Amino acid sequence: MFMIGVVQLQAIIVNIQITAHENCSYADGAAQANVSGGVPPYTYLWSTGATTASVIGLSAGPISVTVTDSQSDEATANHTVTSGGYQIVATSGGSLCPGDPYGGYLLFGGVPNGAVTFSTPYFTGIYMGEPIYSAYYTGPYGYNPIELQFMDANGCAGVLSSGYRLGQPTWTTPVILDIQGACAGGANGSLLAVLQHSPTYARTWHQLTDGAGTLFGPNGTIVGTGGGTYGHFATEANDLVQTWTGLAAGDYWLTQVANFAPFSGWMPGGGCGDSVMVTIPDLGLGCGNVNGTVYMDYNEDCVMGAAGSETRVPGALLEFQPGPYYTTANGNGAYSINLPSGPYSVQQIAADIAQHCPAPPAPVNVTGTQTLNIADTALVTMDVQVMMASGPARPGFELRYTIGTTNLTPAASGATSTVMTFDPAVAFLISTPAPSSVVGNTITWNQASLGAFVERSIQVRFQVPPDVGLIGTVLNSTVTVSTANTDAVPANNAVGHAVTITASFDPNDKQANTSSRYSDELYYIDVDEFIDYTIRFQNTGNDTAFTVIITDTLPTTLDPASIIWGAASHNVMRSLVGQGVLKFIFPNILLPDSNANETASHGFVSFRIRPHLPLLPGTEIINIANIYFDFNPPVITEPSVLTAEFSTGTQRQSLEAIRLLPNPANDQLWISSDGTIYMITIIAADGREVLRRRMRTTSGTIDVSGLRAGSFFLVAILDNGSIAHERFIKQ
Repeated sequence: MFMIGVVQLQAIIVNIQITAHENCSYADGAAQANVSGGVPPYTYLWSTGATTASVIGLSAGPISVTVTDSQSDEATANHTVTSGGYQIVATSGGSLCPGDPYGGYLLFGGVPNGAVTFSTPYFTGIYMGEPIYSAYYTGPYGYNPIELQFMDANGCAGVLSSGYRLGQPTWTTPVILDIQGACAGGANGSLLAVLQHSPTYARTWHQLTDGAGTLFGPNGTIVGTGGGTYGHFATEANDLVQTWTGLAAGDYWLTQVANFAPFSGWMPGGGCGDSVMVTIPDLGLGCGNVNGTVYMDYNEDCVMGAAGSETRVPGALLEFQPGPYYTTANGNGAYSINLPSGPYSVQQIAADIAQHCPAPPAPVNVTGTQTLNIADTALVTMDVQVMMASGPARPGFELRYTIGTTNLTPAASGATSTVMTFDPAVAFLISTPAPSSVVGNTITWNQASLGAFVERSIQVRFQVPPDVGLIGTVLNSTVTVSTANTDAVPANNAVGHAVTITASFDPNDKQANTSSRYSDELYYIDVDEFIDYTIRFQNTGNDTAFTVIITDTLPTTLDPASIIWGAASHNVMRSLVGQGVLKFIFPNILLPDSNANETASHGFVSFRIRPHLPLLPGTEIINIANIYFDFNPPVITEPSVLTAEFSTGTQRQSLEAIRLLPNPANDQLWISSDGTIYMITIIAADGREVLRRRMRTTSGTIDVSGLRAGSFFLVAILDNGSIAHERFIKQ
């Protein structure tokens, strides 16, 4: 007997799940039809006309669906889409813009009415895989966790249950360090600026755009339009020194935007920003641009290989004649210089490497824009140089030295040993890095190898005893460096330094020491070879100095091509540009003011240079420096004056006094002295000689009506050979 089985079919059933309710009136609700029973496949017909299992874009109100199976059986379900606000679970940005009563936010993860899925946002966009909502914050500021009420641009309300306190940004003004115009209609201008963070924000985003909104990268390449997202961060710990090259003449906007990041990524927040306009001058068709890269041509094929195969020469100095004009390569060996159109010759200035292609002096016809790479070869196997400089020495205060060691060649030095012998009148305190040993008045640092063209510094601190009887004492110290690999030029492996203990001093000054150190006022033509200059500065303001900039326009008596960089108290950017202008930039120096930390408020920079030869007896070598602390007007040092003489000369070394009236002066300046004045020279603040006159009298008047308003130095040579100088102001 056979039994026949009967299959009992289950009736078709459908229900509607509302997966997203409408946010305000955005018609962004969503629903899903869930079917059971019947015989698949199913067909769907929603009251909206949709024929899929799920629907989106629903407005608030009733919704229904009819489902039909393959046997034509039907089932119908009804539900209602409701309308409400949404809750924000995370934010980015959120800043109160100056002059704006609302704070703009970028909002992540809208959760409509407590549902667990994201709805379609009013303002669409994707960041880190989540929808972005745009809204305006209208409640008071506070600290996390807080509950803030939001309202977007269409009036849709929301609640932030976990937020971040973000106040109104305070904008800084970028420090424009250098602007080079563009020649011959080309894109060869440049901009060098210090970008600082907003004091009320941890990070500040900077962008450079032209009038059309084109966004520029650091090498002049276009990286976006209409604003884009490319930029540079300045943080609360470090400001940023940024260079833009390859710029055409015209106006540019340097924009800063406040930033905040509750997530792992960084992005602009709130839309608050501030801009400054920077103009790249149009130098016209009367000039051209020469640019390129200085590199070590190891295979001597005059073809520049990749940076990893042929080392770039950082800080390379190039001289263009006639002029002369100078340019300094950046840390990657790249240089760019704008020159008046015409024929020139170019030659690299270096001790241990030399250009071989093109052979120096290489002819260059400056017109339009052209690229000229400089191929170098090493003249010696390896050469390490040591230099030393110090701040002031005063009874009872700290004395700070910096020892600078530089590998002047592309070959590694091998392990180094630096030994300092200091004056026993002072006591060693500490050094950075810590010494390997201290025995008596000898300190030793054993360190790793110096790579190609690498510089390294050692900061050393000593205590000067609080004994006024030491005033006038000269503190002598020496430093030597030795290397594991053979140094081909041992002559620059040792250096001496002398500093005199003084009771008081000008905290911003320029010290000159000749190689013989026989005199502080005379350069002996038959004995001296070079001059060591130290520019010292101190922050005597009432707040931290973030950036210090020093400019030194060399007088015509000094040869820029003989420059040797010395030691500096802090990390410094150095360059020789134009027709003999030295620039020293201390970004992020964070120099405290003297009231907060007197010991750390000092800094210095040094260099070595030779006079132009031949020097005639009586020639004055007068040099000053301009010191800029952040945005303040420059502090101009008293002039450093050396007079050329033969060592057998009888010139007096005492400094006579002169009197200038009135000071400030308008048209006439009256000068008098106890001795007969032989010659007077007036030096402008930038180091230029603007007036020279012979007098042969103890007093007289000088017409200064033709001078521009500003600060000047008057230097007088008396008949007895002594020198006097005094500052005056021209109104």
